[in-house]
Amino acid sequence: MKRIISFFIAVCIFTANLTFAYSEEVTSGTVYLFGDDWAVNWGESLGGFIYDSSRFVNGAKEGDLISLLQKTSEFSSIKKGDVVILSYGILEKDRPSDKNAQFRKSLEDVLAIIDKKGAKAVYASVCSTMRFNTLTGQMAETKNFYTETAKSVAKARGITYIDLAALTAKMASKAGSSGAGTVYKSMLSLTDAANNMCAYEVFKYLSEIESIRDNLKVNLSRSFDVAYGETGKTIDVSLEDEITDTYALYFRNGENIRLSEEYIYDGKAYITKSVNGKINVSFTSCEKIQITPVYVFNTGGWATTDNAYKAQALPGLYDVTVRKTEPLKASVYLDGYLIASNLDMPGTQAVPEAAIHTFDEYHFKGGEFAVTVKGLTDKLDFIMLREPNKIQDDKIRIFVGGDSTVCNYYPLLRTGQEMDGTVMTGWGMFLEKYIDARVMNLAASGDWAENWLKASFPIVEKEGEKGDIFIVQFGINDHDKSTVEKMTAALGEMIDRCEKKGIIPILVSPQISAGYGWGDESNVGKSDGGAYVEFFDAVRSLASGKGCFYVDLTDMSSGWFSEVGREEVYKMYHLWDYEKNAPKDMMHLSARGAESMCRFFVLAIQKLIDARVTDKCGNTLEFLKIW
Repeated sequence: MKRIISFFIAVCIFTANLTFAYSEEVTSGTVYLFGDDWAVNWGESLGGFIYDSSRFVNGAKEGDLISLLQKTSEFSSIKKGDVVILSYGILEKDRPSDKNAQFRKSLEDVLAIIDKKGAKAVYASVCSTMRFNTLTGQMAETKNFYTETAKSVAKARGITYIDLAALTAKMASKAGSSGAGTVYKSMLSLTDAANNMCAYEVFKYLSEIESIRDNLKVNLSRSFDVAYGETGKTIDVSLEDEITDTYALYFRNGENIRLSEEYIYDGKAYITKSVNGKINVSFTSCEKIQITPVYVFNTGGWATTDNAYKAQALPGLYDVTVRKTEPLKASVYLDGYLIASNLDMPGTQAVPEAAIHTFDEYHFKGGEFAVTVKGLTDKLDFIMLREPNKIQDDKIRIFVGGDSTVCNYYPLLRTGQEMDGTVMTGWGMFLEKYIDARVMNLAASGDWAENWLKASFPIVEKEGEKGDIFIVQFGINDHDKSTVEKMTAALGEMIDRCEKKGIIPILVSPQISAGYGWGDESNVGKSDGGAYVEFFDAVRSLASGKGCFYVDLTDMSSGWFSEVGREEVYKMYHLWDYEKNAPKDMMHLSARGAESMCRFFVLAIQKLIDARVTDKCGNTLEFLKIW
């Protein structure tokens, strides 16, 4: 494991020179692209960098001329706040009526109209055509004087000029004559990978424009179908190597995956480095492969208490992976939002090394971001950004809020030998075993509803989307740190704010623990909840009043424990001191106890599904796949 971690740190080479402005206020604008043959193809790639396809118009046409642009309906639709990308200059040289002087005048006329409409113009040069110089043995750029004309006009008018000619010339020169096929398909067309790189170059400039930035996303992932009987692939990433030489590979139904270079598997993807612009992978069987660049910020043990770690990122949807430097309990915050709760919390086990934690699908608006670590340590080891898995079957995302009976404990692995009453475990740790979903367990030991609403719920509200699920359980720590009224008010506010975004809340009352409310000292009997009963009953009443989904873990666990008997519950469902042959902790759960609670929860959800129960918003849970 140490060797793998060392490799992971070694691949932290992302260039931190992406400096783009950022602002919370974003207006709604549409991106228009007008151009000729080159722009038709990279324009299709550019569409993939925009969340809302209705706010991107690819008006580029093969054989088009800028002198004809004003006659098109797409051009007449431009309005204030829009962005207009122009890319011409390939075909004018072949038209007697469109020589350089006419090209300049047409361009200036179009720019004047765009300015009058209140839109913002951006000029992207045509791509470079290359030829092989037999004397030098190198690829050489064929000059286009229309490109120089456009550059001078853009400079004179203070318009952003994106030099795709220089970019493609650089790519072709690097590839050489033998590798020209990685860049060019024909004289006037690029490969898909090269088109994607041109679109990425335009995207970087667009991300500086406030009116459209909120609708932009990184999209450099590529996917490959695997033919029947195929047992390996060599993936050419030489163009993407200009960005990073570190990549994440996702596999759909892959078996016996092997990469030729050293790699790590973090439970979601294989992280590796390219060698000479190639990545070689083999497998016994596989349906599809996705590869995406990985951006890693090696923070080197940065102490974040007085100086948050800050870096730049382009706008996009990323899986965000973090690791603290030390295996000590702490939470990680991204721009003030909790993304890892009580990471490396040991429970009853020692944590030998810091865990790697991933928050799925975080929306970056772009620009500077800040990371802080709060807890027993403030030191940050690394941050890694990568585009999410797009080739897996779409899974429901579940956010979990709660206390120490629900939260994660590290190391996360629970084996058969750990199912006795010695290893502290939260029941949220087993959710992915029984429900086909991506679980974001943000529960925290010692937490209570009022505090969790302030510190942890904001990330649920920020990143949660319509159809996501929010499971929340409180009522234990509230007994000591709050009141029934404050607890129900906090839970009620979470429910209301979830429903406003279309997130489906499921309220859960805490499980009965052997440490309270059992009654007499006999080995049988049903716990009544003791001093906690008022809080547990309040959760039940709140669910009824709010009309949300509810799981009565209190009643289910109490009934089960009364059948199992006090001694068995002490030994197997809570924590037992085998040396003293006596209870060690009658509140927290063992691995067996936590899994039992999770199974009770899932059983209750299955009953709601079978009965086709709906909440007050009309939601059902029939879309959930229960294992």
